[in-house]
Amino acid sequence: MMKFSVILCLFYFLTIVPAEGQSLLPPVYEIKSDTGFTQLGDAYWQMLEDSAGVYTLEQVMKSPIQEKFHANPSKVQGWGYIPVVHYWQRARLKNNTGKDIRIVFTTFQQQVDLYVIYPDGKQEHSLTGWFVPESKKDRPFHSKNAIDLKIRNGQELTIYKKAKIDIRRMLINYSFSFYGYEDFIENSYVVEPKFSGDTRGAFVAG
Repeated sequence: MMKFSVILCLFYFLTIVPAEGQSLLPPVYEIKSDTGFTQLGDAYWQMLEDSAGVYTLEQVMKSPIQEKFHANPSKVQGWGYIPVVHYWQRARLKNNTGKDIRIVFTTFQQQVDLYVIYPDGKQEHSLTGWFVPESKKDRPFHSKNAIDLKIRNGQELTIYKKAKIDIRRMLINYSFSFYGYEDFIENSYVVEPKFSGDTRGAFVAG
């Protein structure tokens, strides 16, 4: 009987406890297409205020801080609400397109640290943002303040994003989004430059 109790306890800690820890994370968002612009529904990502901007990735992934992540506050507080300068976001993405894909995260924030957690525990860090020196931004899209990410078919990744935006009067609606690689290239290097050129021409022409 005692042996059975020991086995039962081991089963609890190996299955129930990890499951409870995983439940703190938002549900997995399944990527079914690598084209266009994708904005995750509020149920698929969470955020965390970091008033002093001092939290590390290790801290936000563990108790007691990880329990403080919550749903998007924009709808509750009203569009344009910016409670803090520093904040974190997290989401889980799974590639269900049937092929390896490449997606791109763009940003309007002054600084963004993007952390990717792979299934084997490996971590990858990228840096970008409008106020980040060009020499410190990750390539190849440093001039566009964007970070690209390759996801193998069937692979599930956990994404943590640390952002800084010290423009409190700027209207903003929190979101978690990304572009398909080809669409990002077209919008950033074809459509946008053409639009900018047309705008400059209009001003010159008077």
